[in-house]
Amino acid sequence: MMMNGKLIHSIRELKQNFSIDDLVACYYSGELFFFLQKIGEYDKLTRLQRITGNGNLTAQLYDLFDLNPEWTEEEIRRRFS
Repeated sequence: MMMNGKLIHSIRELKQNFSIDDLVACYYSGELFFFLQKIGEYDKLTRLQRITGNGNLTAQLYDLFDLNPEWTEEEIRRRFS
């Protein structure tokens, strides 16, 4: 899966290259589902399937990856680099 212009292979890499716009696009395209399945993140996959798309999708995605929604993208990338 691509995140912020880089091919990622783990949750850590997702956070190191975090882009909420890319994450939302991957959610809508279904790529996020297959990414989590491929890397064996079945708990997150189950949680992803519970996201309804109703309400604040970005907040639900931040929660899925245990991120504080008040953090900026740059702060997330810095915290996990």
